[in-house]
Amino acid sequence: MRIVIWNCNMGLHSKIGRLIALKPDIAIISECSSPSILTEKAGLFMPPQYEWVTGNSDHKGLAVLAFGEYRIKPIPRDDDGVRFVLPVQVEGPVSFPLMAVWAFNQSDGIKHTDPGPVSRALKHYRSFLASGPAIIAGDFNNHFYFDQPGRGCNHANTLGVMDELGMFSAYHEARKEPAGEESTPTYYWYRDIAKPYHIDYCFLANAWKPRLRTLTVGSPAEWLSHSDHMPLVVDLE
Repeated sequence: MRIVIWNCNMGLHSKIGRLIALKPDIAIISECSSPSILTEKAGLFMPPQYEWVTGNSDHKGLAVLAFGEYRIKPIPRDDDGVRFVLPVQVEGPVSFPLMAVWAFNQSDGIKHTDPGPVSRALKHYRSFLASGPAIIAGDFNNHFYFDQPGRGCNHANTLGVMDELGMFSAYHEARKEPAGEESTPTYYWYRDIAKPYHIDYCFLANAWKPRLRTLTVGSPAEWLSHSDHMPLVVDLE
């Protein structure tokens, strides 16, 4: 099973060929248009293989797309205003709970000491995530680099909750690199190659660990002209 995580910087319909070339079974796409817009412009996706949560525009939301033998079923989003979190049940050759993330850590009236949106969503959907070997993935917009004393949405806090849930980062397990010392960026600020950050992640329940095969990050030479984020590709047996 292949999972692709990518913030496409809007306009997925014009980049759909690049996504399909990665051969995903499940794709988590940030800054994605609504199903009706993408179907109209790309003509490729129809529900139930496409679940989407809106932002402030039909052109910019968070989507989970399923391909081939996989299907996705939405979970009610009674999340008390946590934006851009999309829980779905994946069904197919392998079935599991999935929570897609596009985190806005300094918006929606979040105070400095408030828990961040990811931590709030992890708490809210804890029972759902415990219903199977969960996967939590997307654009977290966070890293130790941005952590501040007393800040509720510090990346360290998110990692602490992930650890409590028995989750590990696919990148750090595959690359054998400590969190905070990533050698491969997933994001380039304003597409500037001199301003790299690692802010996109795929967290897996510990049950997935023996099934993790490969992890790749797209190269800026190939992807930077399409988005400031590089696709993260996770292969599981």
